Amino acid sequence: MIPFVASPSTEEKTSNITIQKQDTNFVVFAYGIVPPLLNHSKIKQSLLRKDPTHEGIVKLKCGAEHFVCLTEKNALIIGGSNKYGQCGYTELEQLEALKNKPVTKEDQEKTEEPEPQNNHIWTVLKIDGHEILDIAAGSYHTMILVKRNEDGLRRLLCMGHELGSGFLDKKHRCNPTEIFIPGTDGDPIKKIFAGQLRSAAVLESGRIFMWGEWFSGQKQRHPVEINMTLDEGDNIKKISIGKMHALIITKKGKLYSVGDNTYGELGEPRNVRGRDRPATIEFFNNWGRVCKGFQIIDCEAGCRHSIILDNMGNIYTFGDNSEGQCGLEENRVYTPKIVDVPDIFADTNAKASYIFAGDAHSACLTLNGDLFAWGDNSAGRLGIESNGSVFHPTLVDELVGRNLCGACLGGFFSIFVAGTENNSLLKKYEIRKRKTQARKTLRLGGLKLPIKL
Repeated sequence: MIPFVASPSTEEKTSNITIQKQDTNFVVFAYGIVPPLLNHSKIKQSLLRKDPTHEGIVKLKCGAEHFVCLTEKNALIIGGSNKYGQCGYTELEQLEALKNKPVTKEDQEKTEEPEPQNNHIWTVLKIDGHEILDIAAGSYHTMILVKRNEDGLRRLLCMGHELGSGFLDKKHRCNPTEIFIPGTDGDPIKKIFAGQLRSAAVLESGRIFMWGEWFSGQKQRHPVEINMTLDEGDNIKKISIGKMHALIITKKGKLYSVGDNTYGELGEPRNVRGRDRPATIEFFNNWGRVCKGFQIIDCEAGCRHSIILDNMGNIYTFGDNSEGQCGLEENRVYTPKIVDVPDIFADTNAKASYIFAGDAHSACLTLNGDLFAWGDNSAGRLGIESNGSVFHPTLVDELVGRNLCGACLGGFFSIFVAGTENNSLLKKYEIRKRKTQARKTLRLGGLKLPIKL
């Protein structure tokens, strides 16, 4: 448990009201059908109790029934259902998949793989001799991108469901196993993404590879390169993967969508049934022409709905809204629409800093530090007292007055982590915003390259 140190409270002003947020130990607030050790009766436990590093959160990802957390001291906390091996080992030990000898495809076929344990576990993994660069979680698989300290070699490890992981022998694995992408020598993986039974990797060159269950339902275990045309000097910032669609956002704030459009999840009119190559969304193309300086800074794909955040703090949603996950009144939303998030102490709408999406529920963090959620509230997954679905952003009362340090929405549950101001998402947002503004200032000053801050 992180020792509590008294410190000045964070002050945020909304209208004429001053809200004080208290620094606390890391505390987990978990709602819905949550993994054991995160159930509602134990939400006062620290997320990092089993982590000997006692450090803050770098990234938090959720699958349908499991979660993966990367801490600042390069440890992984993994918990939840291990039905397909997505949580890995049940004991803290060095990972066999990371021996210095590279693992070949033939080695993988010969290796006797232990059967995944169909139970719920809580595991802490530290990978000796490697730095963990990135993590991702699909519904039933986990991805880990590591860099070997000795020579800087980057390796992609997967465990869990064979289809999402891309295991060619069609066997589920609880042992993190290296995935090879052919034709990428000298072009290391930069970022990884996952969703449902699908995975994606972005290389340093900007090339994109995807594998798993295709948007058409076809099973594709071999990584396949995705062809898309970007503006000169632009590159991929994020890929968010839903059940039958994906969203891709670039550094320059352009949004692309690909896959099925049955529910409007591509942000295109009803007559557009889908597309097999990523393309920009016409609504945002037109919006960018009208609003000078308009940029998209984040995207989240739910099961069949999409959430978008622009640089002015506005939230747009489209797709399936049968459970209120778009925060609107329509059953299906084909044209992106702005979602009104109330300011709890004013008659105006609040601006958002972060957005989150589960299978059929959504959430956002406002610039005031308030957490709102909406959509499917089965088993109370929103943290809101309501017997049915919630069709408009509603304040999560239990998080009021706390610094939100991590948040993730899974298939059937939500995890919100409160802690100190220095570890808060808002603090990270402010730092990122200052860096972005500094780079813009330097470019306007005539410098060709931004100084690294």
